[in-house]
Amino acid sequence: MRPELEATGRVDAAVIDEALSYLASHRLAELGPGMMTAWGRRG
Repeated sequence: MRPELEATGRVDAAVIDEALSYLASHRLAELGPGMMTAWGRRG
């Protein structure tokens, strides 16, 4: 999924690395299904 995200040009490697680091950290107490939603439009 990482290559596809970077290919959009809307997110770079640093942002993905930061998100993965946060998800692996002890700062994250819970990640429920409601937090893993996204929406948008194709254009």
